[in-house]
Amino acid sequence: VVSRERSISKKLSEFDQISKTEDRVKAYCKFIDAVFDEKDIEKGAQIVEHILDDSFPPVVSREIMNYFAKSFKKLPNNKVLELGNITLEMIQPKMSMMELEDSLIRNEVAQVYQAKKEYAESAKCLQKIKLENTIRNVSFLEKATVYVTIAENWFYEDDAVNAELFLNKATHVILDVEDEDINIRYKYCKAKVFDSKRKFILASQSYYELSSKEGGKIEEDDRLALLK
Repeated sequence: VVSRERSISKKLSEFDQISKTEDRVKAYCKFIDAVFDEKDIEKGAQIVEHILDDSFPPVVSREIMNYFAKSFKKLPNNKVLELGNITLEMIQPKMSMMELEDSLIRNEVAQVYQAKKEYAESAKCLQKIKLENTIRNVSFLEKATVYVTIAENWFYEDDAVNAELFLNKATHVILDVEDEDINIRYKYCKAKVFDSKRKFILASQSYYELSSKEGGKIEEDDRLALLK
């Protein structure tokens, strides 16, 4: 194991000797492709540890980490959780420059938790994405999508209180979102809030509106479910 670690460390150090930044980044990205193709969690973690070192140039580190984060789509679910949670913990001290990368990985990890029906874990993971008072440009669509997804997860857990809390956050931005899918999901969650508060007339009106006005955009089985 020690010799393997030294071998990887030596390889990464060789990349650092490349003088031209563009070529150095390309070398790292090619190595990341190979590591993700191998589904090698240990190597992946070593790459992150190496490029997050204080001696590593921040601008180069960010570019490589961005590529690393986007590469999670290549991994099977169990590997996404394993490497994702390791990476999220490692980048916390660098969050001031890794907010986008953190959000990319959290979205991937949360999707896996949701697929495993671990909805509370999915919600908690997404809740840590920094969407307000952030240095990056966060669109209204991203905010609405994250907040609505969190609300959906809490509804799956029969936690209407937390669901409403995050749906209310979505309410502040949803009027600026044109995406049809997220608007439908928001309205459906809103109807479920009315339902949970025993406001059955408002709930039934909302469900009916969804099943009729949005009918062309909702699958037949889902439309029937709305009316039950």
